[in-house]
Amino acid sequence: MIQAAIENGVCVEYSEAFSRTASSHKLSRIIDIIKRSTSKVIMAFMTHQEIKVLAAELYKHNITGLQLVGSDAWLTDHSLTDIEGHSILVGSIGFTVSRAQIPGLGKHLRDVQPSQFPDSQFVKDFWEYMFNCSLNGIDYMKRKPCSGLESLHDSESQFTDVSELRFTNNVYKSVYAVAHALNNLLKCRDTQSPLSNGSCAEIKYIQPWQVSNIHYVI
Repeated sequence: MIQAAIENGVCVEYSEAFSRTASSHKLSRIIDIIKRSTSKVIMAFMTHQEIKVLAAELYKHNITGLQLVGSDAWLTDHSLTDIEGHSILVGSIGFTVSRAQIPGLGKHLRDVQPSQFPDSQFVKDFWEYMFNCSLNGIDYMKRKPCSGLESLHDSESQFTDVSELRFTNNVYKSVYAVAHALNNLLKCRDTQSPLSNGSCAEIKYIQPWQVSNIHYVI
């Protein structure tokens, strides 16, 4: 980012990194740098956890008049409206992935049952956490055994929340693009090759470049 900015004539006055667990000394040093700087634009590439820390510190030191350019890791986080220092973030701009809908995904997630994934530790842990029960009957937390009647249709969780499908939709489209490309390679005929060079791939030895070079991949 810095190299690209400099090449396009943008002056970068400083560049600092910190985490939400950074020491107070490091945060104080960064706040001092911002105070002394002449630039009024801060490009904040960080998560919502770090921006909360930064906004709170800027607010505490009464530093105003800054224009924040953010990453979608925090720009779309609704929880930031309730934090100390929210006023610092008002007017922030940036690019983000648009929201989308994936038909059938919500129902698919709510239809999940542990019996479908007997070897999945994730599903087991998630199910026991959601319904406060034990799937295998051996539980050191003394939870009651799961009845088998639990259903995600009657509960709300981040797992079943499909209201903010941004990167998820990109993954969805990418998987389908690769699947269509592979399907086109498997159906390849010399007279109707999907590859730009007119050849067909060896089915047992399909190469990544062949998948990415299909000229009508969706």
